[in-house]
Amino acid sequence: MLGSFTLARVQSHFSWEIVAPLLQTEIARLSIFMSLAGYVVLFSDLLFTQGYPTFSNLFQGERDPVSAGVFLLSPIVKWRMVYIGLIFLMFGRLLFSFGCPARLKTHGFSKVDYVQSAQKSVIRSEYDAMFARVGSSPTVAAPGTFGMQKNELYGLLFPDFDVWGKAIYEVNRGIRGQDHNMSADDAKPNQEAALGNFLRDAWASDYELALLESPTPRLLSIFAGGMGYLLLAIPSLDLMQAVLRAIAFGS
Repeated sequence: MLGSFTLARVQSHFSWEIVAPLLQTEIARLSIFMSLAGYVVLFSDLLFTQGYPTFSNLFQGERDPVSAGVFLLSPIVKWRMVYIGLIFLMFGRLLFSFGCPARLKTHGFSKVDYVQSAQKSVIRSEYDAMFARVGSSPTVAAPGTFGMQKNELYGLLFPDFDVWGKAIYEVNRGIRGQDHNMSADDAKPNQEAALGNFLRDAWASDYELALLESPTPRLLSIFAGGMGYLLLAIPSLDLMQAVLRAIAFGS
């Protein structure tokens, strides 16, 4: 029970909103085009010296006598870290590309952008899919009014909606107008405003669902991306400390 609860909390913290900035950088995009086979060729003399992969040999190498005492890592080890870091980024980018929900990549990774972009859609099938995912969520509408508001909304958004849906919309609009001692025309702005709020809540709820979809590729992509950037950062930090040492000590 505790393990599943902890995993659920980890998944909720590492949503696609967190993963997207990590794997949408230029270096992450370019890593897709760097051939994994090319890395295997470069490391073939180290990986397959005994007929099977020996990964421990990758990070072994003699210190360059010129840079000894200046750099913490030998040049060959730093290049290998860069290569392996790019491999991790490539896998992270592939997992992100195929695992991230398409509607997030279409409408955006922030709630405001997502809702505004989704509301501009006039494709009936996209609305149908959204309402099927959201269902009668308490954050959208009370279970008893969800279907009614959906039909009323369709009557406004899609003029060619079925006759039954139009009839429901007209009847409900007339009832609301009578309840407020207003004509149907007078009640229309209030009704449209209420349906607008309903639509925004529905898309916002759909956004929250999309953020936590596909947990396995989501967690693997952030792990691979984090490892890639870590391996790329180590040679950079090594270079930085060498520059600082040269400035401080003049050597």
